[in-house]
Amino acid sequence: MTTKYVTFPDLQPSEPQGSDLLAAERAQATFRPNDLTDLIYGAEQMNKYARVQEIIEADPAFDKSAHYYLGREDLYKASLRKEKRLAKLMRKHGWGIDELQMAEEILDIPSQFMAHRGMFVPSLMSQADDEQKEAFLKPALRYQIIGCYAQTELGHGSNVQGLETTATYIPETDEFEINSPYLTAAKWWVGALGITSNYAVVMARLISNGKDHGPHLFVVQLRDLKTHKPLPGRTIGDIGPKLGYNSIDNGFLLLNKIRIPRFNMLSKYAQVEKGTGRYTKPPNARLAYGTMVLMRVYFVLAARRALARAATISIRYSAIRRQFVDPENPKKWNNGRVIESPVIDYVIQQYRLFPVLAQAYACHFAGLALKDLYETYIKQSEKGDFSLLAYLHASSSGLKSLTTTMAVTALEDCRLACGGHGYSKFSGFVTYSQNYAPNSTWEGDNYLLTQQVARYLFKTYRQLISSAPLTATVDPTVTYLQRYLNNPKCTCPAKSPEDFRKPEIQLQAFGHRAAYMIAAAVDQLDNHGRTWNSLLVDIAAISRAHCQYVLVCNFIEALQPKSNSQYDKFFKEKPEIQSVLTTLRDLFALHTMQKEFGEFLSSGYLSPTQSTMVKDQVLALLKEVRPNAVALVDSFRFSDYTLQSALGRYDGKVYETLCEWASREPLNSVTVDVNLGSDTLFREERVISKL
Repeated sequence: MTTKYVTFPDLQPSEPQGSDLLAAERAQATFRPNDLTDLIYGAEQMNKYARVQEIIEADPAFDKSAHYYLGREDLYKASLRKEKRLAKLMRKHGWGIDELQMAEEILDIPSQFMAHRGMFVPSLMSQADDEQKEAFLKPALRYQIIGCYAQTELGHGSNVQGLETTATYIPETDEFEINSPYLTAAKWWVGALGITSNYAVVMARLISNGKDHGPHLFVVQLRDLKTHKPLPGRTIGDIGPKLGYNSIDNGFLLLNKIRIPRFNMLSKYAQVEKGTGRYTKPPNARLAYGTMVLMRVYFVLAARRALARAATISIRYSAIRRQFVDPENPKKWNNGRVIESPVIDYVIQQYRLFPVLAQAYACHFAGLALKDLYETYIKQSEKGDFSLLAYLHASSSGLKSLTTTMAVTALEDCRLACGGHGYSKFSGFVTYSQNYAPNSTWEGDNYLLTQQVARYLFKTYRQLISSAPLTATVDPTVTYLQRYLNNPKCTCPAKSPEDFRKPEIQLQAFGHRAAYMIAAAVDQLDNHGRTWNSLLVDIAAISRAHCQYVLVCNFIEALQPKSNSQYDKFFKEKPEIQSVLTTLRDLFALHTMQKEFGEFLSSGYLSPTQSTMVKDQVLALLKEVRPNAVALVDSFRFSDYTLQSALGRYDGKVYETLCEWASREPLNSVTVDVNLGSDTLFREERVISKL
């Protein structure tokens, strides 16, 4: 029986066509997108990216044309097929970490080995001693073992200290007994655990000589390496369908008093002595969470990618989608005919979309700064200097919380801005948004993470008012808190809307607001008997305020670099790039300020008159961004293959692609039997449907 699908009449979209509209948009840009691409990624990296992309898109194993129509089992199979082929290509072409990350970004298919590469391997790299790296890391890098990271439990997630899985040292046999004493101790949500992984790094409470030393990491074999069957004492399975990530086998694991060698406790920083069970604690308690800190750094960069993707699809589509004629500014095409206005010309659409574009660039520079800070910390920690850890932990927690919340919100806002077609999977939003959604809870629930930020901020503030020494000199918190303490009643000196484009005024406004909120909360805790729980709403707001300051600060520093830096040389050669990014920086800062007016006003720094100035300046900035909007999203260099979006196509063929993809819908290959007297659902014959 031959399967046939819908065929559309040979008609063209009405003029002007999408390709013409996007060409006109690109022609009015004040800069070359390729120049900005080089600034974002680097010319060398983009050349490498192009080589990887050519290989990926040409390989039949990576065909994604049917993915929107697949059920869960088929998605898993397609994803596993992709991973196996990708591992072979890595060997064939000698790809390293860079090329692998590029391939994953290009493919954009959640896959089973992501947990292996993103959590299992980094845990071994950061927490294993040299012998353990030889035993576990080397075979993991060769894909001889496939691992996952088992931390979250059925009854505990963010409260790592409350995990119920135990690892009890048995001195007689020099082993640990790993046990799930309660149903709620079952490891849950663990990526690639359900049916894929044969090893896991398990987070369990270390108990030795009757004393509980808190959570530590243990390497546990899950399945036989030949048969892939679960080993005795391991109850393993998939947790079932989810909102997104349905190509991934998120799993559960119950361990029934299984034994592992003492050697399997990751022991770079903490050790248990053979026989005696004597425990040696790490030099810093937070070292055990090194993998989570690294992942939070990646989350900020991934948020930039999500924001950039949302902006790309919605801005390109808004430049093509035409609705109504604006009587105040009627649009005429080449033949002089009045046409409907593209929705991107409406100020309300610009107000919805352009700030998302600005957020993407803000997160880009903040992510790079956080990555640099992490790399600095790693170099210092190898010499025994952990002074940056507290600030890094707080910064990565707060920025992860803020940026992933921004991205989740932006994805939905941009989808809604695409109107009815945004509801279709073909928009490129639905599946991607579902897959991105768990970023708000991975590596710590976003609201819980704000408490970690607040604890650090409150401690820093108390040290300043007591003149205690501070160790993390790179911390911008100290700068704005000290300025506030020197003059807590200072007010914004801006006299005109244009004054709010001055970086120093933006920084002082964000810093004063955050400092005022920190000082007020500490006063409530220390002098008025308020409890931590009663201040949680304020604490979430304080974390947001601080991290918005950090985003603005990083954006400003990137555009005003030190002499002889790569950015400084680039901007001297391409001043138009610095100009367009400065417009986005101002839009990010002032739009954020506008959204948070209440806090800026209550801190006493801004006046109601100045708040009106900020609003006026935001509208002026939207007008400046408008001619460059399409070029700015082009600079992110998303391929149509990666976006999988009919609405966000580079060539503007929105309506042609929607019709083509709709014609592939499998339901269109059958004829339904609606006869109530029949027991069948479909007729035998399959016919071509006509429009």
